[in-house]
Amino acid sequence: PVPTRVVPPLYVNRSTPLGAAGPTYFYHGTAAHRREIEWLVDIVAEVQRRNPRAEFEVFGTARVARLYRGVPRVRVLRPMPWREYLRYSGSITHAVGLAPLLDTGFNASRSYNKIFDITRCGAAGVYTDTTPFREPLGDGRMGVLCVNEPALWIEQILSFLGEPQRCRTLYGNALAWCESRAHEAAFSLRAPSSGPMR
Repeated sequence: PVPTRVVPPLYVNRSTPLGAAGPTYFYHGTAAHRREIEWLVDIVAEVQRRNPRAEFEVFGTARVARLYRGVPRVRVLRPMPWREYLRYSGSITHAVGLAPLLDTGFNASRSYNKIFDITRCGAAGVYTDTTPFREPLGDGRMGVLCVNEPALWIEQILSFLGEPQRCRTLYGNALAWCESRAHEAAFSLRAPSSGPMR
């Protein structure tokens, strides 16, 4: 049989230096995350109501644009191929990134790659308190874990948007962790396999 290896996700760093981050936050999910995109609508609406300077960015089609139509200062970007997304996410700077994971069969197999995406955008992250995020984020040094209660997400986002220095500190810690994962992944790709996984 062909040897099998589990290769850890590879972090791809920014292509440009960080810019100045205003009170901006984002969720970069594909159509596979339509439930999360829908779940965030009321959360974003309340954050925007309570912070009139906040701006939110999300990816989606015309359907997503309709969902967020009544929410001010929301930018809906068209979906883009992976390589184009890497270039884009490595050239922008946000304060806060969101990574909700609802309890679905699809999400049960998710990895921690959202940490990579949020960090590439220069942001501190708010993550669902669930398996893929618990181990790397459990000590609170790289981001915040939050159960899927909208009121808690609203308060955490508002808190982060008002604390740019805290966001920058969390981002710096997350960046160091992401870069260490890149080295591990590169080593794993180079290392010879010792045989099939058991």
